[in-house]
Amino acid sequence: MLSWIQIKNFAIADHIELDISSGLSVITGETGAGKSIIINALSLVLGQRADAGMVKHGHQRAEIQANFEISKNIALKQLLTELSLDEDNECQLRRIIHTESGSKAYVNGRSVTASVLRQIGEKLLDIHGQHEHQSLLRSETQRDLLDKYANISADVSALEDCYQSLRQACNTLNQLQTDSASAHEKLAFLQYQAEELEQFSPKLDEWKALNTRHQRIHHQAELAESIQSAEQTLFGDANDSNAVSKQLNLAITELEKAQLIDPQFKQISDILVEAQTLIDESESGLRQASESVSLDEAELAMTEQRYATFMEFSRKHRVKPDQLFDTYQSLLSQLEHSKSPEKNAQALHDKICSSAKQYQQLAGKISRNRRKYAAKLSKNITQSMQLLSMEGGEFEVSLQTVQSNLDLPDDNQELPAIGGEFGYEKIVFQVSTNAGMPKLALTKVASGGELSRISLAIQLILSDIAAVNTLVFDEVDVGVGGKTAAVIGKMLANLARSRQILCITHLPQVASYGAQHFYVNKQQGKQVQLTIHALENEDKVSEIARMVGGETQTEESVAHARTLIQNSV
Repeated sequence: MLSWIQIKNFAIADHIELDISSGLSVITGETGAGKSIIINALSLVLGQRADAGMVKHGHQRAEIQANFEISKNIALKQLLTELSLDEDNECQLRRIIHTESGSKAYVNGRSVTASVLRQIGEKLLDIHGQHEHQSLLRSETQRDLLDKYANISADVSALEDCYQSLRQACNTLNQLQTDSASAHEKLAFLQYQAEELEQFSPKLDEWKALNTRHQRIHHQAELAESIQSAEQTLFGDANDSNAVSKQLNLAITELEKAQLIDPQFKQISDILVEAQTLIDESESGLRQASESVSLDEAELAMTEQRYATFMEFSRKHRVKPDQLFDTYQSLLSQLEHSKSPEKNAQALHDKICSSAKQYQQLAGKISRNRRKYAAKLSKNITQSMQLLSMEGGEFEVSLQTVQSNLDLPDDNQELPAIGGEFGYEKIVFQVSTNAGMPKLALTKVASGGELSRISLAIQLILSDIAAVNTLVFDEVDVGVGGKTAAVIGKMLANLARSRQILCITHLPQVASYGAQHFYVNKQQGKQVQLTIHALENEDKVSEIARMVGGETQTEESVAHARTLIQNSV
């Protein structure tokens, strides 16, 4: 349950802080006052993509924080424990948006990614927007709604994976059969390529070592000269008094004399002695290095030949030299498959049969659940339509058989029936808005107002089985009024007995049912200011009276408001 939300420097709001209670909380205000700012802030703190434009003008960052009480949310508590984010029975979400450096997210004080925030948010709160009825006309939306109602979304996702695996196996088998005519020619060419590379026999990571050795050999003369110069500078010969080693010895001798007079020179002398030791130790290393760079003509010839062959084959196969080993292994693999097309075809047949049986099991289970819950959903929505000014109307979730578009092998009669990517049927919402009229597809018969009310009925029904405990409705009552509005208010109030409900509304009949009432006000000045505060007693009456009769209150509008509030108890 959402218990508290704080919004700072977000959109047109400076600072908003609200304590949210259980039950039904309504949010009202004049048109354009910014009532949806709470919805937008909640969406953001639940992991929605952040944008620098969300920060209020003149500020460097916006911050939204929401606290949830989760003592009864077992699934979320388990998830938080798995993510090492658990904190007793509370879940604190925090999102900070910077104008220049993106956004940061925190759960219980610990930094998380936006994807983790979304994963957690899905178990905390659902938001139903006022425009969701527009997507209700899409076939995929209708299928998703039924599957969600039947709680089979995970099974449908598994069926999609199975279908794609089946599609890939069918395509591969068909391609294998199509290519069979040119199999001999392809095999001969693969054999030639493989045998040619087999004679060359590139080794794993050989190119890297070869290239290093090639570079080294070509620079041996330069290396030898550098090493000799360094050796001469440091040590010189018997008659060279300018060598670093000899000059250093002289300096040490002089400092040893100096420290007899002043002990402070001992520290400098010790440093030079240590340097002398290191220089002496480097002499053997330089000598060994000098010997190692001596030019080996046989090694040079062998390296040059191997290097040139690598470059030749890399051009021939159009790959980089360091990819020749992988190319060779790929050719061997292709050659093995090309030598046994019957074996590969049988393996693909076996995979198709296995995937088809798995499809049949999953799709059969999904169909049984869809039929069961389609009837239940049809009945519930039909009942809600009678209450939402569509008396005599009927709603039906129709399951229509779909045929497979897979190119299945025609020489295997043992395959079970295959449907579409999402099962054996497509889902079509059909409705009759008047008694005695035939039911037709929702896209053909429902007006905008009717579609909105049907969408609301579906949302309320689905919300009643939602896994989350907090539901937010953003002006889902658009396009209704009068008696229907009162029914919607009662529906929301009934739902709020088992769920926490937040509802943005412009209908006084709905607002009157709110156990908690928030009023949104936008004030014009040098800069727009938005405030939200809770209404109680007479303030609530005044606001509902405004919603009934406009800004100028009358005795009639106030009396009507009191009646609405009394009837909602």
